[in-house]
Amino acid sequence: MTRDGNGRLAALLATVGLAGAGLAAALAPAAQAETRAWRFQAEGVMGSTLQVVAVGDPSSARAAADAALAEIARLDKVLSGWRADSELSALNRADRLAVSAELFETIAACERWRAVSGGAFDARRGLDFERLRTGAEADVAPLPSPTLDAATRTVVRPQAVRFEPDGLAKGQVIDAALAAARTAAPALRGMLVEVGGDLRCWGEGPAGAGWIAGIAAPGETADNAAPAVLVRAGGRALAVSGAESQGAILGDAGHLQAAVLAPAAADADALATALSAMPVDAGLAMVEALPGAEARVVEASGAVRATSGWESLTAAPAQAPVLQRVAAAAAGWPARFALTIQYELPNQGSRAYAPYVAVWITDEEGRLVRALTMLGDDLDYVGENYIWWRRYGRARPQVVSAIARPTRPPGRHTVVWDGKDDMGGAVAQGRYTVHIEAVRENGGHSYQTIGLTLGAQPAQGAAAADEELGPAAVRYGPRG
Repeated sequence: MTRDGNGRLAALLATVGLAGAGLAAALAPAAQAETRAWRFQAEGVMGSTLQVVAVGDPSSARAAADAALAEIARLDKVLSGWRADSELSALNRADRLAVSAELFETIAACERWRAVSGGAFDARRGLDFERLRTGAEADVAPLPSPTLDAATRTVVRPQAVRFEPDGLAKGQVIDAALAAARTAAPALRGMLVEVGGDLRCWGEGPAGAGWIAGIAAPGETADNAAPAVLVRAGGRALAVSGAESQGAILGDAGHLQAAVLAPAAADADALATALSAMPVDAGLAMVEALPGAEARVVEASGAVRATSGWESLTAAPAQAPVLQRVAAAAAGWPARFALTIQYELPNQGSRAYAPYVAVWITDEEGRLVRALTMLGDDLDYVGENYIWWRRYGRARPQVVSAIARPTRPPGRHTVVWDGKDDMGGAVAQGRYTVHIEAVRENGGHSYQTIGLTLGAQPAQGAAAADEELGPAAVRYGPRG
């Protein structure tokens, strides 16, 4: 689970102006109005990004999103390990404590998954945890087991143990948020709740069919990265863990990625964490034995292994239109070369709106070569990036719809250009310009350009900070 400094959801609600006010102002169409899909996004929820997509009439969508956010706020006070006033923190300070039903179930579920996975999933942490990180686990005595009394919901915590149920609690919160939303909005037709990349779907998707989820390639961080794998999630949950996960450092498997589809998000979360640390054969056998669960593992070597039913759930990407292309007469880019663009959104204060950002590429003649990304998916407002819109965007609405994504919070962000034009053809070596434009409601407007010759050798360039944009840097060369 991604973490921030305090994990306080109340502060988040005040920041985005939602405390006690509902989500009417925050909901925006996720696509065309007739799809009846509404999206809400917030940052800092359990230290990650929250995304809710609700399918139904606007009233049902608002009620569902309100209920989901309220349930997440309630459970944050119970399960957060990053706020001192949470019930979990109180348990970690006590020798024994009678706890709520939610916290008792979380600790009990962690112990069950520890047993099922042979210790690959483990929510127990102790004084010797740093030695486990450094590979000295053979010298560390096993941590003692807690005592759980279901009749009184009392947990007896050994002094050497600290509970960190992150690898399961996020999934439990997702499950609970979806259940609360469905109860609050019985006319809702479908919903997705995602926190930090883990998600659960239910009912009808935005296109009127089932939900399809994308899985990025291992280590891929670019904002505009296309999914490496598409799966028909249906009414399942999807969780993905990588080699950097806390579970993986406790084992010797070192897999690049483990993805799990399961009926509940808590189960998918725990299984993905365990699979990151288990030998592949043992991990996949464990998943095969669980009804409704499927998994895919990318090993450190790059080899891909999966359970027997995974392939039947994969979805082919929509076939691109057949477009006539003119082959470039000059030499193409060297193998594995890409242009990596890093830009920065400064922190403009807790109540500032997130800016709309457009990133695109032009050739020496000023012609549009590739529209890379548009952050801000409410198409009623994309024209505020007026340089992009007046020169290119208004004449290419289909491109805008394809690349639009939700706005992003302050910080460093990455976009990658793979050397293809908007029709998918390889471009020639030559002089190109990177354009980055940002505009913020009740804020300013910024526009950066970086010209670069993209040839047989690596190259790099930069642009200075400008009100709504921090310093930008581009690097051309081998990627990965």
